[in-house]
Amino acid sequence: MHHHVAFLQRGLGDDEKLMALSIFAFYVGLDPDSPIAAAIRTEAGS
Repeated sequence: MHHHVAFLQRGLGDDEKLMALSIFAFYVGLDPDSPIAAAIRTEAGS
């Protein structure tokens, strides 16, 4: 699995990586109040 994720990441720009992280977080049920979700939101705002 790591190989496939690394392959995907090489083909994405920074904005696309951020969008992918947001989508993955949604699908895995990341708590919106978690520090990781906050970091994603902070990065998206910059």
